[in-house]
Amino acid sequence: MNASRSSLPERQTARTRLIDAAHQLVRRKGYAATSVDEICSAAGVTKGAFFHHFASKEALGVAAAEQWTARAAPLFELPAYTKLKDRSTGCWAISTCGSK
Repeated sequence: MNASRSSLPERQTARTRLIDAAHQLVRRKGYAATSVDEICSAAGVTKGAFFHHFASKEALGVAAAEQWTARAAPLFELPAYTKLKDRSTGCWAISTCGSK
């Protein structure tokens, strides 16, 4: 396959760069003070590429929040020992077993 025709990795990279740039700029300046032009410039992509991946700045904000949530989720998970099953009751360690 011709390298110029294989655009899937390029799209993923551009989308990822846009999300990463949004994380950095919004943390530094705030959401309202960050423009799409600034995000595109920081990501090294055109405005056309931005709108290829996201319908709006709000859509990028949602994608950035979802990515951040996915990255942070392991930090908030209960430790493995809390997920052990109690052999005497058959209930999981953290549960409402027996309560209504």
